[in-house]
Amino acid sequence: MNSKQTRSRLPWLLMILALLTAFVLPASAALADTEEVNGVQFSGVIDAITPAAWTVAGEAVTITEDTVVVITTGNAEPGMWAEVHAVREDDDSLTARRINVIPPEMRLRGEVTFIPDGGLGDWIIGGQTFLIDEDTQISNRGGSVEVGAWVQVAALQEGSTLRALRIRAIDPLPNVEVMGAIQAFGDTSWTLSGIPLAIDADTLIQGDPQTGLLAMAGAEQQPDNSLLALRVRVMWQERGGSHPPVTLTGLIEQLPAQGLTGRWIVDGQNVAVNRNTLIDQRNGLAVVGAEVRVQGWQEENAVVAREIIVITSPEPGVERVRFAGPIRRLPPSGLEGIWVVDGREVQVTDRTRIDGERFVRIGAIAQVWALRNEAGHLMATHIVVHPPRLGEVIVVPSAD
Repeated sequence: MNSKQTRSRLPWLLMILALLTAFVLPASAALADTEEVNGVQFSGVIDAITPAAWTVAGEAVTITEDTVVVITTGNAEPGMWAEVHAVREDDDSLTARRINVIPPEMRLRGEVTFIPDGGLGDWIIGGQTFLIDEDTQISNRGGSVEVGAWVQVAALQEGSTLRALRIRAIDPLPNVEVMGAIQAFGDTSWTLSGIPLAIDADTLIQGDPQTGLLAMAGAEQQPDNSLLALRVRVMWQERGGSHPPVTLTGLIEQLPAQGLTGRWIVDGQNVAVNRNTLIDQRNGLAVVGAEVRVQGWQEENAVVAREIIVITSPEPGVERVRFAGPIRRLPPSGLEGIWVVDGREVQVTDRTRIDGERFVRIGAIAQVWALRNEAGHLMATHIVVHPPRLGEVIVVPSAD
């Protein structure tokens, strides 16, 4: 290839590279769950930019000739978000190795419970209000976007309004998920990009909050559409910092005598599991001998588990099943025993995780994740019971 041909094709190559970068980096920058960190990695709101230094979430970061800045779309300016990879110097200052600049788009995953006539206007998603206008892109590739569907919405905060940019259907999740910038935090409540979150004693918080940093939260929707945070992860990771992230993979050697909440031993290490730890049993039941991956943080002599995923299990089941519908029957006493949900019998044991336990009643809507065993019986691994909606009239289905 001669030099003239090379020059003529160079703009096209650069454009293709830019498109690929714009497609890949926002997801990795905003939603990555990197557990191993070399130096300091954090994501936050850009406060100020000068040739010598940037300020992101209140942190001054020195820029050198070796710093790589990647702009996925728009311009590098205050108000945009940035993912910063830096090293901490001997004088405690930060020097940036790489900065990825991304649009300030908060994200929420939740159930659509209201769409106005005509489709334009205020929608209720995950209990929160989003403005949908003519420019909102709605994708039905993952399913129909309608009332009752679960969706992911990307939105810009404009004053007190969250204007939806994109909406797409997703599979139902156990809880509402929110990703946004920390605007306020305290012992009883946080605010992420305009979304208020209640905090209680059981909320698992990984990392130290700081205004302007990004955070991700899993939350339980309440009857009044407010959100109670179950798990919050602040997007700041630093080797040797507080709450150092831990990923542990190994066999379950010991479980609590009753249920899954309490002390586990995985690969010889103590693992603290509370009621808000997300336990994914789609690949099999969490029993002694199962291989699991634990994600959380180190605290004294135990790993505090934010999420546990079963990789393999001695009790794998033969089929994964997910369904939702009204609870038609419950055990005579307690919650363990046979439930009938949407006309299907499902066995609930002390190993079943039940979210929204206080909302359990005949007629309540429940989502069920279960494994079918070799005998054809359904064993519930996770049940989410939805709270009653405001103004909802509960119709108790006939048990016949």
